[in-house]
Amino acid sequence: LFCDFEFFRFQEEAPVHERQRLKDNRELLLCRIDTLKCHKKKLNEEIRKTSGRLRHLECELNSIKPDFLYLYRRRERLTKMLQNKGLSSMTVQNLLQNFFNADDYFKGSALVSNGSPNFADGAATHTFSPTDSSSLIITGCSKQDCVNLLTGKSDGTFLVRSSESRSGFYALSVVCGGKIHNCLIECKDDKYGFAGTDAWFPSLYEFVSYYSSHSLKDHNSDLDIQLLYPVMPLASKLP
Repeated sequence: LFCDFEFFRFQEEAPVHERQRLKDNRELLLCRIDTLKCHKKKLNEEIRKTSGRLRHLECELNSIKPDFLYLYRRRERLTKMLQNKGLSSMTVQNLLQNFFNADDYFKGSALVSNGSPNFADGAATHTFSPTDSSSLIITGCSKQDCVNLLTGKSDGTFLVRSSESRSGFYALSVVCGGKIHNCLIECKDDKYGFAGTDAWFPSLYEFVSYYSSHSLKDHNSDLDIQLLYPVMPLASKLP
């Protein structure tokens, strides 16, 4: 349409006073065509790169499918194992959800800490990582679930759960002398500790860290034990 022959023919047929305007319009249209060609070239290049990335992602997805299937089947086996150990279906679902969403696993400032215990080879150290926090505090765990988890475990095995009797408080359940003992962790002025003791902490992390190296006998003379083994790593190793 815009070849030179056609343009010159239109220009010759047009009135003299219109010829300059025709010429200007032609140049404007040609400029727009060049711009569109440039955009088309860029879009084609982007399409090429995007197609390459999609192929790469598809290859990666195919490569992890076997791992995903293995983990899914392992999760199903562990779920069945926990239910066979006496945990309710709701508690198991809470555990699964909490492991996949660590930020929602804990409530409020109770669990914000900069110096917390880590558990290496079952024993507590003072480099606890928040990624391991699911082994310490179990939300949605009833007292009966606690009994099912701790029965038969070694002295020093413990867990922290929400208190069923006191809203906003927590309960420490620990094995000592082959028996399961429950202690109320109170919250006062945004600090956590046992009533009648001087040891109060800004988070449950610090609480556990402290009692991983100090005996609970200051709170209860019958509990000459430290918090040594978080229950969930032990539970995950059950056959």
